[in-house]
Amino acid sequence: ASRRALRGLDPIRHLTFLERPVRPRTLLSALQLALRARSRQYEVQRYVQELNGLREELQKKNDRQSLLLKEIHHRVKNNLAMVSSLLSLQAGYIDDEQARTAFTISQKRISSIGLLHEKLYKSQNIKDIDFGQYTRELVDSISFSYSDPLDIIRCFVEIKNIHFNTLVVIYYKNED
Repeated sequence: ASRRALRGLDPIRHLTFLERPVRPRTLLSALQLALRARSRQYEVQRYVQELNGLREELQKKNDRQSLLLKEIHHRVKNNLAMVSSLLSLQAGYIDDEQARTAFTISQKRISSIGLLHEKLYKSQNIKDIDFGQYTRELVDSISFSYSDPLDIIRCFVEIKNIHFNTLVVIYYKNED
């Protein structure tokens, strides 16, 4: 049946496509569309490869930044512990009770800063801190550090879990 359809047709003017005669201009348009589609497909593949490369590069940078952040945390923690230890050692050599108390208070403040630093570092969201939890841990730390082994100090803290934005600076002026 298809041979009969081709009889009498000019083979140059008509081509057979899906058992129907197709004009060369139509075939050329179809080929151009197919080539454009193939070209777009290659562009998409190159774009996907480029995105994958960028994703890998970002992952490497993220891993490096995480490592640097851990190193900074470790150094800050060690430096705070060193300052606290030096204050403790120096307080042991001071005979003046008022000066020794000042050193001890400074040591406790450094410990409080260390606790806050640790809280921020371990927080899932570094932008805010659960001030209620921080206050409870701070009170526990202070009561432990000021307590005498023979005395039993129990502190009960009732505070709501309030989240503070760590990017906001809280200014407190002591009027004493």
